[in-house]
Amino acid sequence: MKDSSEQDKFLSLVIKYHDDNLTEDESNRLKKYLDSSPDYIKQFNDFGLMTTQLIHEFEQPTEVKTHIQIVKEEKNVLSKILTIAALVAISLFSLASLLQNQPAKNIEPIKTYSAKLSYTSQDLTWDMGEDLIVNDLHTEDGWFNLSKGKAILVFGSGAEVEIEGPALFAVVSPMEAYLEYGQASVYAPESARNFTIKVPTMDIVDLGTKFSIAIDPNDGNSKVNVTEGLVDLHLKVNNQKESLYAGAEAQVNSKGTMVSLNTPRNVPALFSHWDFNQEQSNKQDQDFLGTLLGPKENLLTQGKHQQAFDLSLGQCIDLKSSISDLPKDNFTVATWVKNPTNMIFSMTDGTKNKRVQFERYRNRLLYGWQNGKFFDSVNAFVEWKEDQWHHVAFSIHEGRVSLFMDGKKIVDHEHQGRLNSKVICPKDLGDIKHAYIGRLFKGTPSKNFPDSIQKLNGQIDDFQIYYATLNEKEIQYLYANPGRTLDLSI
Repeated sequence: MKDSSEQDKFLSLVIKYHDDNLTEDESNRLKKYLDSSPDYIKQFNDFGLMTTQLIHEFEQPTEVKTHIQIVKEEKNVLSKILTIAALVAISLFSLASLLQNQPAKNIEPIKTYSAKLSYTSQDLTWDMGEDLIVNDLHTEDGWFNLSKGKAILVFGSGAEVEIEGPALFAVVSPMEAYLEYGQASVYAPESARNFTIKVPTMDIVDLGTKFSIAIDPNDGNSKVNVTEGLVDLHLKVNNQKESLYAGAEAQVNSKGTMVSLNTPRNVPALFSHWDFNQEQSNKQDQDFLGTLLGPKENLLTQGKHQQAFDLSLGQCIDLKSSISDLPKDNFTVATWVKNPTNMIFSMTDGTKNKRVQFERYRNRLLYGWQNGKFFDSVNAFVEWKEDQWHHVAFSIHEGRVSLFMDGKKIVDHEHQGRLNSKVICPKDLGDIKHAYIGRLFKGTPSKNFPDSIQKLNGQIDDFQIYYATLNEKEIQYLYANPGRTLDLSI
């Protein structure tokens, strides 16, 4: 027979365990008890069963409750039970004996499902998978074969997938499905960003869009159509990646080779083009859409195309009068710079806590943002050659940013920064009060910026803003044709 003092110590540890109140040292002591004797293990299990029985006897639920509600209520009841047990200090064996006159109940774990069936057409015929549809039309993970008809699945992530037979389709997880053949249409809200449909030749990553995929069951050829937003195709041949915007169509053969890519798009609308070919007055000019701040002496210099502005004395272009018209999302900034030491473009709400910025930072090209918590950015290491003009650009679309330098894409649709925060665009900052070419009011003095102002301190030419996210081909055109804007030749 065990020493009563040891039994009491064991009881105290078990009570703390079930009340989620064990220290690390106490947890180790409880483990030693359980390792020392099968009798301790039996008593531990009996006590756990007894408390669960009493909780469900006391609770008597009258309505359907969420898992979180049940856990909270069980913990409240459990604390009361454990308090009583501690006060009377009865042995575990005695407590377990209370259960002898009550039949044991099976406690089923709460199960989560990847998807739920929300619609079926009247002519729907299952060849396989109907047995995977379980409680309340939830589906087990696995294969579904539709010989005809339509079915709509709503995934736990919020993605909606409509399948049209004949189709062989698999539910993999709340964020992933597989299509062997057939037709599927996908809608992915923000909660399902990066929802993926995998097919034999590629992975289709939905970036908050609507798209459809059709795979011919006879020859395995695939066709992808994007109706809204953006998708990324990750082809399994040569790890090729293609980004498709709304209106795009791609065809991929059974070997995984892209056989056609149709990306019709209108000529991107130009917001404004600063060619810097002549000095402008300090007052607002309709063509200039900005005000020069700082000295005008020696302002003009030889540019990449005709004249340029030399902002080496800390000058900048204040775009405050154009704030209401500036694009706040899905836009592109492109320009030529020479010997820039820092800031190229910025937009802020007038405080230090909300801003986006485009800059050269040492040997990097950087798109950064701050929205209250901390500063984050996406960037790429580049080779800056002094006394040489470089073409730089960024585009932002649906919370994803791309960076370009000298006609090449160096960051591709990145949606997170180095600190894993979400990419911010100006519309996320609320009331934009300041926008500058060649300047940022940082708001936090530092050794390098004691006045809290970061400046270009270099030369700038051919600054363009578009109401569109330019692709690499369009950026290459601007790089190859300094001084020109996009036209119908693209």
